Amino acid sequence: MWLLHSKSEIASSPYSEMRNHILFLYHRWLILLRRRRSLLRQLVPSVPRYRPPLPRSSNPHWTIETFQGIAFQEYLRFTKDEFLHLLHILNLGDEVKTQHGYTCEPAEALAVMLYRLSYPCRYKDMALVFTEFSVSKISDIYNKMLDIVYQAFKQLLAFDSTDYSSSQS
Repeated sequence: MWLLHSKSEIASSPYSEMRNHILFLYHRWLILLRRRRSLLRQLVPSVPRYRPPLPRSSNPHWTIETFQGIAFQEYLRFTKDEFLHLLHILNLGDEVKTQHGYTCEPAEALAVMLYRLSYPCRYKDMALVFTEFSVSKISDIYNKMLDIVYQAFKQLLAFDSTDYSSSQS
């Protein structure tokens, strides 16, 4: 059975004294830690981190000839002939228009998608290759191309649950 005690009894209990002593030590430790950090900051001046300038391509506009030979397969994971065959299969028309109103050529859009799907790849790395596109435009083109590929091949991507029945022997 729990007994209710008055505040004066709780304040004078040995547990409250121990608690107060622990809190005192903790606050003292925080004060010492702050002093130590301020001393370290005075002794070791902060050096700004070096950020090298971003290299820019001399070619202001991406074309299929931007990647030559092995580089084409290295960055886009397809040969030049396979790339052109994919371009023909997708039948993208004269231009690809994204959700935010950006437009680009079909070859550029396919290259953006394939480059993004190749590992490792970051949008800021892509901005160095596709210099005429901003990072947001690259992202928008990539998302639009994923939508186009999904719409073109969604019947092949459907999951058939009848193939995976629970009674497998």
